[in-house]
Amino acid sequence: MVADFNESSFSVVLGVYVPLLNQLFRLRRYKSTVSILFLPGSGAPESWVWDRLKYIPDAEIGRLGNTRAGLSNLINQLDAIYSSASDSPSEVAKNKFQSLSESLRREASEICRIVARLEAGQRESAIQPLADEMQGILRQWRE
Repeated sequence: MVADFNESSFSVVLGVYVPLLNQLFRLRRYKSTVSILFLPGSGAPESWVWDRLKYIPDAEIGRLGNTRAGLSNLINQLDAIYSSASDSPSEVAKNKFQSLSESLRREASEICRIVARLEAGQRESAIQPLADEMQGILRQWRE
């Protein structure tokens, strides 16, 4: 499966990695090549964040302005609403995530940063290879 990558996806990715991407863009001035890094999975970035939200620790749910039960109910409601959507899977993921963002009264990028920070802190996370590669690129740039 090839993920659709459009402006909406790009904004989610930027929301997750803005500080690190800024470093990569600065790196481009000094080196001729820049590595392209991807979130785990083959779907839209919103799909990965959506999946990870289901496992967010209770202590962090408060940062989203919700409770475990409230977030679970919201996710289940949005899953049900969008289950019969006829758009592509990546468009469904983007629309679902936008609805979640509006319901939580949070910017999509803020939700993404919370999830990415939590995932990057877990050695067993699927995002760990990306975080390790990003750290390696930054170490190389600093040398």
